[in-house]
Amino acid sequence: MLVGAGLPLAASLVLQTVKVVRALRLGRDIVSAASPFEQRPAEPSLRVLIMGDSTGLGVGAQAGQSLAALLAADRPDAEVLNVSRSGARLGDITHQLRQLPRSRDKEKERWDLVLLHAGGNDIFRGTSPARMRRDAEALLSKLVPLARHVVWLGPPNIGLLPAFVPPFSWLLSRRSMLACALFKQCADRFGVRFVDFCEPRDKTFFSADPERYIASDQVHPTEETYRHCYGLLKQSLPDLDSLRAAVDAASAGILDVDLVETRQVGARPASPAADPALNRNTFSETGPPLAPAG
Repeated sequence: MLVGAGLPLAASLVLQTVKVVRALRLGRDIVSAASPFEQRPAEPSLRVLIMGDSTGLGVGAQAGQSLAALLAADRPDAEVLNVSRSGARLGDITHQLRQLPRSRDKEKERWDLVLLHAGGNDIFRGTSPARMRRDAEALLSKLVPLARHVVWLGPPNIGLLPAFVPPFSWLLSRRSMLACALFKQCADRFGVRFVDFCEPRDKTFFSADPERYIASDQVHPTEETYRHCYGLLKQSLPDLDSLRAAVDAASAGILDVDLVETRQVGARPASPAADPALNRNTFSETGPPLAPAG
């Protein structure tokens, strides 16, 4: 009886292994074809920093169709610097700050907008809730002083990606939901806007047509997905022209800078120990079997 009950799980494990091996093989080609989109006009009126994982690079999209490229097309006057790296976890992204240009004038080191693509690899690879919270807070504490506005683009419901089958997809869906709730808590604490793409199957747009919205490795987005997400991002962006004009006016002494900079660090949210939903055994340090990097 026990042997019979174990057969479906064994079959799922074999299928999952095959799909992940395929995803890793195709993913290497897709990642190697991607390069960070950047734009550097002679006299930029807006400075945008993009950092994070493979979605910040635009892996899976055709050239010129990444989120960074779409933003640059809308704002040809913007300087866009992209330091994203494929496979980066939250703890790795802090090191990307070392690539930023340095200036004796600290105001020139500030960015009008930082777009943070992060969290998916932590879900893939089984980073514990405590480690995710610690890494997220360490990263945000460094980002907030560098930018006038920070937007965190969260990961999707990773368990719904075609590369995963039950019961591993169920585990990843659960991990995704819990992780994104934790990410939002951290973002709220630091006054960072969190764009949540993690939804159940009946509300996830790519589930209806995965061949259109998910790349051939069955993990990364296509340009259709980047365009969809960019549309949602634009709804979350501040009025950047007004923000920059206000800051310039404050620098000239026309306005009180305290009226421009309104970001505040709120009260610390409940710890994982105080919130059982964020400290369940659905998280582990080792992660699901053979989870690929993003």
